[in-house]
Amino acid sequence: MSASTKEFVAYVDLLGIGDASVDTDDTYYDQLRRFRIALCDSVDTHLLAADTVYAFSDCAFAASADLKRMTSYLARLQYLLWQHKIFLKGAVTTGNRECFQFAALPKQTARLVSNRKKILSGQWFGKAFVAPALIEKKLKGVAIQMAEEVAKDEAAEAYVTWSAYYPSDVSKRSVPVRDLLIPKDHLPALKSILKTYVSISHSSKKLSRYYVPLVVTWVKSHNYSATGYDEKTGEWVDVPLPLQQLIFNPKIATEITSLIGGDVIFYSLLSSVASECQEERITEKVCSFIASSRKLRGAAEYIPDEICGLVIRKRVIDSRIRSLFA
Repeated sequence: MSASTKEFVAYVDLLGIGDASVDTDDTYYDQLRRFRIALCDSVDTHLLAADTVYAFSDCAFAASADLKRMTSYLARLQYLLWQHKIFLKGAVTTGNRECFQFAALPKQTARLVSNRKKILSGQWFGKAFVAPALIEKKLKGVAIQMAEEVAKDEAAEAYVTWSAYYPSDVSKRSVPVRDLLIPKDHLPALKSILKTYVSISHSSKKLSRYYVPLVVTWVKSHNYSATGYDEKTGEWVDVPLPLQQLIFNPKIATEITSLIGGDVIFYSLLSSVASECQEERITEKVCSFIASSRKLRGAAEYIPDEICGLVIRKRVIDSRIRSLFA
């Protein structure tokens, strides 16, 4: 394929792989081994001969002219690693597939280059091809960030959702990013993500904020349209896991509220429920919980519109006022 042909290019990198070596060398190596296995599986399952992946020990570049193949490859790679509590950061942009042998410097004699190749091996990428790696380095969270030009593609709507990360430990305002939507059949691999998030939050505040965008995307990837209330039994039906844990489990809800990112997580849930659920009582239940927390309702002004629109956020304040003057 011509180097001038525009394609979707991606870069992924294991989160905190350096920290994995703290426990034992075997833990570090095991993560690298699982990454290799998952990458090979994802390539075999979703990519074609026209696509290209350049893999290294803990990261990989990829190029494909087809967005569906690219997102399917990335989604499966994440899914396979999530099953072992291994997480990725990454990005997808558009660019040219420019790859050269590292040793083959221009304007040098063939003999010099040939001798060097006997010792030096590797790949050197053009500027456009490394663009997603530059985005990934600035991304302070577990997500596959979709660049604006990718998100504008007509086919992207089915694969992309809004998420958010915190640029620092003391940031009040989160930064919205377009993340890769999690396929329905991949969601079970994240059934313990809140437990992981809470556990890491108590050991490292700096590291815990990296999990916020993953939790937000997990929340927004569920379907809340079927959630309802059975008048005969007096019970809620078809309640997705984020609602079960964040609203119907007071202990978990209180814990998440206290953590960095808790506000954007709850507002992402409110936005999803308000937009999808036909049962108004469940929306009001989420509103009431957020309104009952001074921290959460105080965060309303900082929540990005992409995560939860102003009209929906205003419902939280209205709920609080009603509870005070009922």
